[in-house]
Amino acid sequence: MTLKQIVLLTSIFAPIMGCFKPIVFNPIPNPLPTTTTTPKPKPTGTTTTTTIPSSTGTKPTGTTTTTSTTTTTTGTKPTDAENIGTGKLPNDVNAEDNAPNTASYVNFFTGVARKSAKTSVSTARTEIFETVGDLLVTLAPDGDMHAYKPKIKQITPRVPEEDRNAYIKNAYLFSVKEEEDQDFHIIIGDLSATGEPINLMNVEIAGLPEDVTSKDFKILKKVRAQFYAKYPLFFDSNKKTLNCDPPLPISLRGSLFFDTQHSAGHIGSKKLKPLSVWELHPITYLKFK
Repeated sequence: MTLKQIVLLTSIFAPIMGCFKPIVFNPIPNPLPTTTTTPKPKPTGTTTTTTIPSSTGTKPTGTTTTTSTTTTTTGTKPTDAENIGTGKLPNDVNAEDNAPNTASYVNFFTGVARKSAKTSVSTARTEIFETVGDLLVTLAPDGDMHAYKPKIKQITPRVPEEDRNAYIKNAYLFSVKEEEDQDFHIIIGDLSATGEPINLMNVEIAGLPEDVTSKDFKILKKVRAQFYAKYPLFFDSNKKTLNCDPPLPISLRGSLFFDTQHSAGHIGSKKLKPLSVWELHPITYLKFK
């Protein structure tokens, strides 16, 4: 390229290059300074805990104590009883009699109808009642029992409705009658405010079962011994009936039994006819007060 050409190019590009400012490259600045945060010191003062005083008026001690209190209800545990009334059974309710079987009060049941039920003791727990009326209101209606399905026959053992034991704490004995099958029909009940017999029920001292080694035999034999101690003439003479005036206060226990052979009003005499044929049969405990 000639000198003339160089001068020409310079004259052309010089104005253009003057429009641009030179670029200056600055060095990388130092990093930003690090800021350190110092945690505030914990206060050195005393922290006070407020405790709410108990209802007993004890001043708070600064310590909160949680006390768990268990309340236990105590009572008398029934012996052989599922209480419906109140109280408990006497200790000798299921007592057995081991006296010789030659005693005059040892008489075996000679009947046929429902023999197994009449000469056996229910294994149910004993329910306790204050009066005869208290027991009567818990029993199934006579009509329902007479229409029982399957029908209660002479060979029928104790049905579920009869599988109960009842102990009556306060009852009155009004009359006794000895039957041909060696049972004793006993009419018991309560007294009204005017002294009249109410809530009548037939209960029976049973003739004894054939198995002299059974517990039932020994329990029922004991009842006959208790009755003999009070009324020996029933066993030592031809006496068959007894009317008690005034009525005798007693307590007794027995297994429930529904007498399908009779209808209400058939058992008893004159004003002493129960309105139901439910019975305690056999009686398993008898006490004259």
